[in-house]
Amino acid sequence: MKSIKEVLGDIQQVFAFDFDYRLIFDEIPTSDHLALMNIFRVMNPEVFIHDSGKGRRGRPRKTRLGIYKSYIAASVMGITTNSDLRKRLLSDVNLRKLCGFSTRNAVPSESVFSRVFAAFAQGDVSQNVHDAMIAEYVSPLLIGHISRDSTAIHAREKAVNRKKDIPKKKKRGRGRPKRGEIRPPKEETVLEKQVDMDPDKALQDINIQPSWGCKVNSQGKKNHWKGYKLHLDVTDFGLPVTAVLTGANVYDNQVAIPMEKLTERKVRFLYSLMDSAYDAGPLRSLILSRNRVPIIEYNKRRGPEQYFDPAEKQRFKIRSTVERTNAHLKDWLIGPAIYVKGPKKVMQRLMLGVVVLTSLKILQYIERPEFLRQAA
Repeated sequence: MKSIKEVLGDIQQVFAFDFDYRLIFDEIPTSDHLALMNIFRVMNPEVFIHDSGKGRRGRPRKTRLGIYKSYIAASVMGITTNSDLRKRLLSDVNLRKLCGFSTRNAVPSESVFSRVFAAFAQGDVSQNVHDAMIAEYVSPLLIGHISRDSTAIHAREKAVNRKKDIPKKKKRGRGRPKRGEIRPPKEETVLEKQVDMDPDKALQDINIQPSWGCKVNSQGKKNHWKGYKLHLDVTDFGLPVTAVLTGANVYDNQVAIPMEKLTERKVRFLYSLMDSAYDAGPLRSLILSRNRVPIIEYNKRRGPEQYFDPAEKQRFKIRSTVERTNAHLKDWLIGPAIYVKGPKKVMQRLMLGVVVLTSLKILQYIERPEFLRQAA
C-alpha cells in the first residue's frame, strides 16, 4: 500500500514548516505525524465541532474534537477499526498530543468512539468540513476541467433490490390504440425532471440504500457487488469538489445533473468530462445552457458511433484524474472494507477519506503552486 510520501513526493517540500517542529513532539515524528499537523491546519474542524464541557453529573465528557481528529488520523494511517485506533492512541504519544489527548487516561473507550461517530454521521460533520475547505481554498480559483465518475463501495449489509420486491410495470399493448382508447401522455424521464429541480431535492428521490450493482471495469469485464456507489467531481489536479453516495443499482447519469448543479455552486469551471455512462441529451443541454462545454464519451447504443475532434480527444485524457482519485481513496484512505452500516455512517466513513485527500491536494497544489506548475 502506498504511503502519503510515495503519492505526493518529497514530504519535506509539501509539509514545510517555518519553525522547528521537533520541539512540540516528545518523540521523533514520522511523516504521518507531519502530515496530520498540516491536515488539521487546513481542514480547521473546530468551526463545526463544539465541546460543551463538563456535564452536570457523572464523569467529564470526552472531547469530540479530539475524537474527530483521531478518525482523520485513522484515515491517514490506514486504521479501519475503533479497537485498532484506540490501541494506536494509547501507544503513540505523538499522535495523542496531535489529537488533543494529554494522557493515556484521556483516550475514550471504544463505545464512546462508536457513539460519537454516529453523531458525526447524523450531523454530516465531514461534509460540512469539506464544503468549508472548498469555499476557502478552491472557490476563488478558475477550474479548467471537472471530471465525474463513480466507484463501487462494498458493504456488509442486506441488499434492498430483490427481484420479488420490485413492482412490475404494466406493459402497454403493441400497435395502434383501439377506437376510443385514450392513452396517457408519455411520462418525463428522470433526467428531464431533474433539469428544473433543486439538486438537493433531486438527490432525495434517488435510492441510497445498499443494493446489488453492476459496473463494467476498464478491462471491459462486468463486476457485481453489494453495497453503494461513491460519485465524485474532481478538479484537474485530483481535488474532490463534490461527493454523493447512492445505492449500487443507481445508474451513473441519474446523479449527473444534480452533481453538475452542486459543483457549479462551489467553483467556476469550463469543461465537464464524463465517460459513456453519462451520455444523455438533457445533461448535455444543461451544461451548454450554463456556458460550459460537455466532453462526454458517446455511447454506442444510442445511435451511430461518433468521435471526438482532436481538441476534445486531448482534453478527455484529463478525465483519468478522477480514476486516480478513486484509486487513492480506496487504496490508502478508506481501507479494504467498510465495517459500519447504514448510508449515513458509510458516507461519514468515506468522507473522512475525502477530507484527508482534499487537504493534501490543497497543501500540494494551492498552498505550494510550484507543484501545480510542474503537473501542468
